[in-house]
Amino acid sequence: MKKLTIFILIAILFTFSACGASTASIIEENFLSEGYEIVENSANVLEDYAPEFLVEDITVHVYSNNRNFSVAIILEYSSKDRLRDAFFENPALQEYIDGAEGEDKDSFYDSAVESGFVRDNCILVPISMQVDQIKEIFNR
Repeated sequence: MKKLTIFILIAILFTFSACGASTASIIEENFLSEGYEIVENSANVLEDYAPEFLVEDITVHVYSNNRNFSVAIILEYSSKDRLRDAFFENPALQEYIDGAEGEDKDSFYDSAVESGFVRDNCILVPISMQVDQIKEIFNR
């Protein structure tokens, strides 16, 4: 009976953890609810606008809003740790995050999160005159 109870508890915990939404899916819901549309062939957009950010272990998500001529590019890294490492492997990322600074990868990551352009394992690359509005949607 004890083994059955433990098995059921483990199954319930696994179910809840598997149902949790990833940061990228939450961000997607936020943009879609604000009238943005998903842009197909997202990696091609990144190649055109920001090729220095294109690396192997990221997924690119692009959302556009024709009403306000805004585009939000989301770079989703495989993990938060991978994103922390990427800041030091790619100087273009460090330069992009305006106002972020730090002596090591953890302090730089924390500073980047405070800037509003980084959330968990995702980086926001807005192409718009309304950057603050896009950052607000990204960070909801």
